Amino acid sequence: MTWDLWAAPIDSSSILTTRGVDLLKSGIQEFRKFFGEDFIDKCKGKEHPFLTYLMPGNDIRMVYLGLIDLFVHLQFLRTQRRFGQIRKTLRTNKSLFGCGHALLQLEVAGFALRQGHDIEFEPDLESGSKADLKVHTGDHPTVFEMVQMGTDHAFRATATFRDRLNRELMGLSMAHSLSIRGDILRIADESELTHLMGDLDTKARELNAVGKSFVIHSDLARLTLIKSERAGLPELSGPPTQSDDWARLEARISEKARQTSGAENVWIRIDGLSGLWYFTGWARHSLREKLRLIAPLCQAAIRRYDHVSGIVISNGRAWQTGQPEETVCVDGNFALRRHFIDGWERETIIIRRDKRSRKEVDFIMAWYAQEPSWLDWGLSQLGYPAVTEIFT
Repeated sequence: MTWDLWAAPIDSSSILTTRGVDLLKSGIQEFRKFFGEDFIDKCKGKEHPFLTYLMPGNDIRMVYLGLIDLFVHLQFLRTQRRFGQIRKTLRTNKSLFGCGHALLQLEVAGFALRQGHDIEFEPDLESGSKADLKVHTGDHPTVFEMVQMGTDHAFRATATFRDRLNRELMGLSMAHSLSIRGDILRIADESELTHLMGDLDTKARELNAVGKSFVIHSDLARLTLIKSERAGLPELSGPPTQSDDWARLEARISEKARQTSGAENVWIRIDGLSGLWYFTGWARHSLREKLRLIAPLCQAAIRRYDHVSGIVISNGRAWQTGQPEETVCVDGNFALRRHFIDGWERETIIIRRDKRSRKEVDFIMAWYAQEPSWLDWGLSQLGYPAVTEIFT
């Protein structure tokens, strides 16, 4: 696939204004120069953002805003010290998580530039290793180390099984005009799944009138099948995910703390893309309660690392849930929920080591409190139209 073929849907977009199309085309030209002419073709089969959630064939705001956001960050940051390493990472690492680490570096660097701070990518540490970013805030620079925390093997195995079972049950539902609902109690191996689907198919053939139903109950599943006038989507819960997200989070914090040994005033920025924000009891709490519960755990995790001043953790971005924007403070730590113009929201939690980190908390708070307006600010600085002028 070429850049031209990849970008072709932009010209026929139903939601971009003329100025929006022109802006996207400018962005595509920048990407061609930055990544190279054959980059898109080399991304095939790699789950790169350009072929997943940033694919112009999906004519939706989220895609275009993501592309514009990347374009603006590259325009701003390409002249910064040691940006070459970021360029190398973005060009050579074509996996979703591989380039995601570099995108986190761009995010934090963009916030710092907006506040007028000097930045340095990949600064050298006394230990001989490198950190991800240094922000010069007067006489006391702040070092940032980035972490993307995805799902673990247990979570992915559960999700894969759930998707497979949903497809099998949807096929059964369509073949026999069924409504299927119930609980999946555990993951099954191939032979168990084949046996279950065989039993369900046999029972389904015996349902010869609308409203007739049967229940199957085993150590694998509790399912109710009801004969309907037309097929419906399966309504399932489970299976439970056996994953200790806090243990994994604590391990990543310790790993990054050890990695930055020899530095001073380190903040660990974590993009929490695991199930922590979505599939745990903690996730169902209010923003204030989330902060109250997680802050002491994070502080305990960094207590023995004197050079680590705090942690910033967010959930990436998720669809807005109807909850309002909010800012809460508990014992000098902060949690924010902010809405974005594309229908997403983000919760960000800022946890300091102790009172000595107050200055850093203040400017990091300002970064994430103003995050939804960053793109408009960047566009205006570069002489491009505001987001509201990009879309019809």
